[in-house]
Amino acid sequence: MQSGWYPDPSGRHELRYFNGNRWTGDVADDGVQRAESTSSAPLVDGPGPAEPRPSSTVASLTLGVIAFTLSLVVVLFFLAAPLGLVAAIVGVVGLRRSGRGRPGRKLAVWGVVLGTLAIVVSAAGVAVFRDDLRNLADDLQREFDPYSATVQIDRCERDGTGVAVSGTVRNTLTRAATYEVTIEVLPAGVADPLGTDELRLALDPEGSQAFESYVEVGALETSTAIRCSGEALRTR
Repeated sequence: MQSGWYPDPSGRHELRYFNGNRWTGDVADDGVQRAESTSSAPLVDGPGPAEPRPSSTVASLTLGVIAFTLSLVVVLFFLAAPLGLVAAIVGVVGLRRSGRGRPGRKLAVWGVVLGTLAIVVSAAGVAVFRDDLRNLADDLQREFDPYSATVQIDRCERDGTGVAVSGTVRNTLTRAATYEVTIEVLPAGVADPLGTDELRLALDPEGSQAFESYVEVGALETSTAIRCSGEALRTR
């Protein structure tokens, strides 16, 4: 332990000076330093002040415990690997700072061990549940995408002053959902539609439903090429 002023272990004074090897007779009370009389009281004998544990050793153990706990939770184990890596790195730093035989070294060792175990368990979990995690990520992406249905146009034919359109709408979510389907008829190569129609469809989880629509476009020249497109917006 470094030399300096520390709380008096004998309790006779507020502070007592430790020279790095033993307690001395230099004491302090209310900010006033003086030499304690050895005739009135023996010098304090005993171990020096306890060394504080390096903060990195405590942090390593704390992170290691959290990381290892997360690695055992199915829905959270993927978070354990990065946290375990941090715990191991902080633990190594703590080992270097603490030195052999100094307080906190065991904490750092346990931090490194638990952090490493968390990485191993997390990696094993990712390998086992890889497909499930991929499916979960896809489901979450689709859930937050309002256009989580696909619209396939199977028929787009002129019929009098309109266009007959038919196709299929498929719900990509694993839950039931309702969609507002917009059908557009456009001249080839032009973005502005000639006419639109809207449908409301309730679809089962990952279900499909056929639709038919008639879009009024008015009289068109026979030479006008047309195309049909559809878009499904989830309303709930």
